[in-house]
Amino acid sequence: MLNTGDLEGRRSRDVYRIYERLTEAGGLLPPAIGFIFDREGRDERWRRDLERESDDLVAFTPRRTYENYLLNPSAIAYVASQIEGFREDGTISQEEVERWIEQQRWDNKYFQEPIEPSSRTQSLWLAEVDGAKLLKDLFGDLSENRVAYKKVLHGSLLTRWLCDEKPTELEELASLIKQLLGGRGQESHYNEERRR
Repeated sequence: MLNTGDLEGRRSRDVYRIYERLTEAGGLLPPAIGFIFDREGRDERWRRDLERESDDLVAFTPRRTYENYLLNPSAIAYVASQIEGFREDGTISQEEVERWIEQQRWDNKYFQEPIEPSSRTQSLWLAEVDGAKLLKDLFGDLSENRVAYKKVLHGSLLTRWLCDEKPTELEELASLIKQLLGGRGQESHYNEERRR
């Protein structure tokens, strides 16, 4: 899927069917087992409609963006410290990352709408903060704009660190993947297709 925006608007059903046919064509693409997209700011009704139209091949992350799963200060400090030129002295501490996040945590620019102080919890923050924007700003500020956050490169490094050091922080995503794989019997279908 090149762009989740393809699934929005009046032609979303047509676009989904094209992707579905491409994956079922028996060519180079494996059959579609499922698609997981960031929830972003899409409303719940739209998400439910698309899940239904796709026969539950489409699912959305419980958190706003994939980056919301990467907001671990230890992981961020480790990855940033490995980036040449991030800091003149080459290191950044977990405490610095924690401090920066704490100062920015509830800034309105990271939310679709302001969060009332009485509603603020860690679980709400992890679900609703714009993790991609937060990481972009964090990398920029802590590197004094020497290094820009690169979603694919740095996101992969953060994911690898979490898989190695704190895999429980990715359990929510793992459960979503298992749900798509297990609930539809697609895994055996895929293996059967591969044998042909």
